[in-house]
Amino acid sequence: MSLSCFELGEQMLSVDAARDALMTLVEKSVAVEQVALASAYGRRLAIDITAPINVPQNTNAAMDGVALSWPKQPPFQTQWPVAGDAFAGQAFEGEVPSGQCVRITTGAPLPSGTDTVIMREQLIEGDDSVTIDAPERVSFGQHVRQAGEDIA
Repeated sequence: MSLSCFELGEQMLSVDAARDALMTLVEKSVAVEQVALASAYGRRLAIDITAPINVPQNTNAAMDGVALSWPKQPPFQTQWPVAGDAFAGQAFEGEVPSGQCVRITTGAPLPSGTDTVIMREQLIEGDDSVTIDAPERVSFGQHVRQAGEDIA
């Protein structure tokens, strides 16, 4: 017996034969019926359910750190002046000026003008600025939870 994946032999199925074989393993649809929630375990929904609200409600930070606008062109600056703070219960008001960042806590709404969160562990923090340690390890859009991404 050969262990080569390139020696397929004559046992290869056509696409149609493979599809037919797979379809025999799929359960057919059954009639739709209403059951109490307690009896619904192990069943499938007959229709899609869409959440009436976004969870999370706002696009927000998934980590403590700083929120900034990812540069459209290189080079990526490593030192960022801090324009203010955003907390889970107190959002940053206004738009973050270009080239600046906002200190942010987990769950705080992402301030207008920002699209990326750099986690605190990757920062060297000063009083009014932060320096990104190992900027090659950060990327656009990281540590951001989009509004509504937890449920559909």
